[in-house]
Amino acid sequence: MDKNCSINTVCNNLNISRSYLYTLFIKKINLSPRSFLKQLRINEAKKKLCNTEASIGQIAKEVGFLNQFNFTRSFKNSLELSPKNYRKIYKNK
Repeated sequence: MDKNCSINTVCNNLNISRSYLYTLFIKKINLSPRSFLKQLRINEAKKKLCNTEASIGQIAKEVGFLNQFNFTRSFKNSLELSPKNYRKIYKNK
């Protein structure tokens, strides 16, 4: 996954408006493009937490979050676990 991927980049590459992209996402997968992109980043981070020794801050940047604080908040909201606790539970399973 390209950490620099953004909704604007997708719209520009597909030559469609943000509102049309939003409509397509809601219609097809019942998620906004922003929520979908955030979920992709969280899923990539889960893999990295389990399969690497990279710091949480490093993983946050690698998957496209601006900083560790935003990443940790999004991760907790999504999984009800901090990245640190997720790593403790699921690493090497």
